[in-house]
Amino acid sequence: MPVKARKTISSTTLLVLIATAFPLQATEISVHLKDDKNKALSNIAVWVTPNNITSNTLTTPVTINQIGKAFDPYLNIMQVGQPLVFANNDDISHHIFSASRDKNFSFRLKKGESNSSVEFTKGVSIAMGCNVHDWMSGHLLVVETPYFAITDSSGKVTLNVKELGEAKVEIWHPQITDASETLKRSINITEISTTLEFQLKKPMDKIPEQKSGDDFDFLDDY
Repeated sequence: MPVKARKTISSTTLLVLIATAFPLQATEISVHLKDDKNKALSNIAVWVTPNNITSNTLTTPVTINQIGKAFDPYLNIMQVGQPLVFANNDDISHHIFSASRDKNFSFRLKKGESNSSVEFTKGVSIAMGCNVHDWMSGHLLVVETPYFAITDSSGKVTLNVKELGEAKVEIWHPQITDASETLKRSINITEISTTLEFQLKKPMDKIPEQKSGDDFDFLDDY
């Protein structure tokens, strides 16, 4: 009785089958930031953009609040195409506007109102103000990647990136005075976690205080 030949699976095919059955986990990219005096830098935007990015656009809305006649948070970050909401939590009116040629918007918000009409189709940094309260200032950074965060009190963020290969890591804050080329690095993402450290060479500018010395407010019928 003839013996049937056995079908063998090549090592390459086996690896493909394993990868299909057990998808690769995301790689942790940790970033630590310090200022020019070697102290932890909190509230700094960090983002990773893989060259071969395939991840979907985030659908969770980003909210910029107006609380106590101030933008909260002062700096926010979001992805291109991600929903954005401006929410007036004060009991007075605001008139929000952008101070950027790349993206103009201006709208009034009465107490308790919100606005979700602003959309972004490209990466940009936006400075914002209020026509009613001229001391109010805030910043929004729009990036073309879902991998972003704001550094915590220890100056750290950890991002879980799904795509392997070449990528760019960048940091930003409107008060950073270092040259832009020192705030970005190219890396090669593998399955091994990576830790990067950035340290500023120059002192940051002072963040403007969102506070007025007078008690004047526009009434709600503004």
